Amino acid sequence: MKKQSKLKRISIIYKDNDGFAKETSQEISEYLTKNKFDVSIIENNSKGISEVEYRKWKNIDLLIVIGGDGTIIKSARILKQNIPILGIKAGNKGILTEIEPSELPDSIKKIKLKKHHIEKIPKLKIDFGKNKTECAVNEIYIEKFNTTRTPIFNVKTNNDSMDMKMDGVVISTPIGSTGYSLSFGSSILDSSIDALLLTPIASISRIPSIIIPWEKITITVPHKTSITIDGQMMNKVPAKQKITITKDMNATAFVRFTKSNFKRMKKMGYNDNS
Repeated sequence: MKKQSKLKRISIIYKDNDGFAKETSQEISEYLTKNKFDVSIIENNSKGISEVEYRKWKNIDLLIVIGGDGTIIKSARILKQNIPILGIKAGNKGILTEIEPSELPDSIKKIKLKKHHIEKIPKLKIDFGKNKTECAVNEIYIEKFNTTRTPIFNVKTNNDSMDMKMDGVVISTPIGSTGYSLSFGSSILDSSIDALLLTPIASISRIPSIIIPWEKITITVPHKTSITIDGQMMNKVPAKQKITITKDMNATAFVRFTKSNFKRMKKMGYNDNS
């Protein structure tokens, strides 16, 4: 008989200012409590998650996120441990979500019986000055700020460097390749590929997207720039400040019940038979 997995403490976070997501979180909490799980609901709002609410994440076995991709990305970015995330759709396309609300009871049974797998996606760690460090789940978008000139971006890897005259650059994880990078004309990386996607923006030399292995990347620009992290956070960076991108020590761990190379693309509407 297959050994059951440890699953006792569960936290739930839902999309802020969404009545359906909030109601769904309460229904799921009631169901899990009746089935002897230790459940906590994390209050999420536009200002972020307070330290009191953040403590509810400690020592949990599963984080259930109810909402769309934005809520999942925000939760995964804040989450410091490699705690599995089960995304429940309560938004539009829900590219990163795994199930519908009605599928939760069956999904919990599958997790307990280990009829699932964990998809681990490394996060990006960004250092851009003294005591200025952030992490990204999807991507970071570095662009020129407060200048009409097209600056030169010096992009340095472990073994080489290159000067690129352009308006900006997007560096994406595999799951982030369906975000900003795709809107700028790049390809989509399968989530199983251990690589980064570097997409130049308005490059004078028309440089295409570049797939590079996970390694340290340093970007320096002679002008002021801005960094947008996961489309949710923005920081200003002074001229000539080194921006360093490395692999964060904590990965994003998603609960998955099926393995499909084209799952995200189908959710985006690329399947002609859908």
